[in-house]
Amino acid sequence: AAYLFNLLSSELVQRRRIPIFIACNKTEKLTSHPPDFIRKRLEKEIDSLRAAKRAELPDIAITKAQKRANEIAAKKNAKLRALGQRPGE
Repeated sequence: AAYLFNLLSSELVQRRRIPIFIACNKTEKLTSHPPDFIRKRLEKEIDSLRAAKRAELPDIAITKAQKRANEIAAKKNAKLRALGQRPGE
């Protein structure tokens, strides 16, 4: 489902509207599932991936200056911890 989600959310696929065909062929087995079950399961997995992706903060929201400031602060905090001090003291 993750691979399919990444494929479907690709800008190239969306821009060109490339059709995608999904085939599942194990109907001869006793443990096989009907097509509706597979479709619903894939939709559920993709919806959960979409929700998780939405919860992430986009990298665009952080500017280069903010990234650099975060890196400097992280290095400073690491040095303070190495000296046995708490950051902010």
